Amino acid sequence: MSGMAAALPVVGGVVTAAGQYQEGEEKLATSRAQGAQMRRNAGQLRAAGQAQGAEELRKAELMRSRILAVAAASGGGVTDPTVVNLVSANAAEGSLAAATHRYNAESKAQDTEYQAMITEKEGEAYARASKYKALGRLFGAGGQLFGRAIPKSPASPRSETGGD
Repeated sequence: MSGMAAALPVVGGVVTAAGQYQEGEEKLATSRAQGAQMRRNAGQLRAAGQAQGAEELRKAELMRSRILAVAAASGGGVTDPTVVNLVSANAAEGSLAAATHRYNAESKAQDTEYQAMITEKEGEAYARASKYKALGRLFGAGGQLFGRAIPKSPASPRSETGGD
C-alpha cells in the first residue's frame, strides 16, 4: 500500500474528529442562544402579567367610582353600609384578580427560565460529549498511523508448527 493510501484513513479520522468537535461547539452556541431567548420571553411574560394586574386594578377603581356615583345619584350616602360593603368587595375582587394575573405570569416565567437552563445544560453536555468523541477519533487515527509505522514481525516458529 502506498504511503498516500495508508495516510487516507488517518486523515479521514482527523477530519471526522474536527467535524465532531465543531458540531459540539455549534450545538453549544445554539443552546445558549435559545436559552437567552427563553429568558427574554420570561421577562415578557412577567411584564404582561404586571400589565394585566394593573388593568384589573384600573377596572376595580372604575367600578368603585361607578358604585359611588350610582349611590350618590340615588340619594343614598357613600357611607351607607351597603355602599361601603360593595366598594370593599369590589376592591378585594380587583386585588385578587390583579394578584392572580401576576402570580400566573410569574409561574410561567419561572417555568420558561427553568426550560432555558435545561436547554443550555443539554448544549453543554452535547459539546462535552462531542469533544470526547473527537478525542477518541484522534486517538484512533493516531493508532492507525502508529500501527502502519511498525513493521510486522514474522510468525514465531511455535505458531507455525502447531504446538510444542
